[in-house]
Amino acid sequence: MRYLFIVTEKNSANGICVNAVMQSLLRLGHYVDCISNREYGEPYSFQKNGIQYWGVKPRLVYRISSLLARTKNKFWVSKLLNIIAYFLNKIQLFLSIPSWPVISRNYSKRIFTISRRLYDIEPYDYIIPIYTQIDTLIAARRIKILYPSVKYIPYLLDSMAGGYGPKIFSRKWVINRGLKWETKLFSISDQIIMMQSSKDFYDKRKALLGYYKKIVFLDIPLFTPKVNVETRIKHNDGIKHILYIGSIPAHIRNPRFFLEVFTSLTRMDVDLTIIGTSTCETLLKEYCARDKRIKRISQISHDEALKKIDEADILLNLGNSINTMIPSKVFEYMSSGKPIISTAPTKGEPCIPYLAMYDYALIIDESNTIETEVPKLDSFISNAKAIDPNKLSQKFKLNMPDTVAETINLLSK
Repeated sequence: MRYLFIVTEKNSANGICVNAVMQSLLRLGHYVDCISNREYGEPYSFQKNGIQYWGVKPRLVYRISSLLARTKNKFWVSKLLNIIAYFLNKIQLFLSIPSWPVISRNYSKRIFTISRRLYDIEPYDYIIPIYTQIDTLIAARRIKILYPSVKYIPYLLDSMAGGYGPKIFSRKWVINRGLKWETKLFSISDQIIMMQSSKDFYDKRKALLGYYKKIVFLDIPLFTPKVNVETRIKHNDGIKHILYIGSIPAHIRNPRFFLEVFTSLTRMDVDLTIIGTSTCETLLKEYCARDKRIKRISQISHDEALKKIDEADILLNLGNSINTMIPSKVFEYMSSGKPIISTAPTKGEPCIPYLAMYDYALIIDESNTIETEVPKLDSFISNAKAIDPNKLSQKFKLNMPDTVAETINLLSK
């Protein structure tokens, strides 16, 4: 079988998830192409780990961000580009209010053009667009209209109607607009893959959704248990190293509560490293200055991130305030068998059910006082130890990339 995946950012969390599924399909003997944003300085087409990648010219804001990665040592250039990108993004979002979640129709057209060109060279059996962003779905739907024989499977790693939108929109407006677009995009789909975290949202509305019967609820496909758990890096410095790795959009996952709990610890045999982008750099710098046990590192590659996870003693997750958003890194965390700390800003925080199935996790409840959570954290650090994640494979079957590949392949039988 020939597969065409479309994911806008191959190095993002969604891109990492899709790569895991594509690798699973490769192991089953299928051919896989992937259309994705062309990074700055990257060739138009290249092969990596058995997958043929095809580059599409991204939106201007993304092109600037890609350029920033090449100028990170030139402070004044980076600062200027950041300012330009910020204002361009705000202007474009404002102008796209009538069409949201479509921000750039030209971008959707570019993805469609490449998809059609590839399909005309040799037809695909499956076209699988990844949300976010909506541009992939729009392009794939147009391919399905032109070539009805191709199996069109929208793969929503984030929730559209049940997810988040620009802060200027009300929750009701985002839901209604999302459902309107879903009806348009999913009516001719052959199957739709969504996340378990979205199931309640769609179950409540299933009588109104003509496409509901096509939905298969799976989960974040990143539970791939480490085989050689005994080969992980161990430290002999007497320090328990806590690691957070990933983005920090502070309006969705705010680090302040955990940082207050951590800085209240009196023990000195522990440190905290925070790696990744954030929208609250001033806050993070403030805590780094206040407590020398806290270290800050800018964004690193996914391969480097996996190495850092191996080096850590304890892994930190910052809980989301939106109950349909589950950070994919939680499943990479669990794949390592390391003890996990996770904050819970709300009672419905979506990681809690998964961590309840994991054998060694601590939930920091933000509805409690800081004084209540400090001794819980202190005790957890003292007793931190790794487990064998291979024993949890059955519990997290829906989170394994092979399960996604098997589900897609059922359509051909």
